[in-house]
Amino acid sequence: MIVTPAMYALFSERSMTAGAHRPRSPRGARRRSCSQNFLASRTLAAQLVREANVGRGDLVVEIGAGGGILTAELARRAGRVLAIEIDAVWAARLRQRFAQRRNVEVNRGRCASCTPS
Repeated sequence: MIVTPAMYALFSERSMTAGAHRPRSPRGARRRSCSQNFLASRTLAAQLVREANVGRGDLVVEIGAGGGILTAELARRAGRVLAIEIDAVWAARLRQRFAQRRNVEVNRGRCASCTPS
């Protein structure tokens, strides 16, 4: 997926500021150690995928799939989605959530060490 300046502005403006004032917790410390920030808006995810013109013939590599909000939108439109997640807990959740989707493959690990099968 190519991120256009307009898409980046939408993502930055609506998503990144939403959780800026949350208190710190042990779970938050783990998230920070993996540089995790989660997209929370299904509407924004749909808009990003729409603006990227993702189609049935596309393979989309999503780095840092997290909870899968963007993954779900990509799966609706793309021919194939390779979701890469470094966090073992989130990767397991993604595998379970998308087990029935034939066009979604979840890999746990760093994106530099993942190759599509």
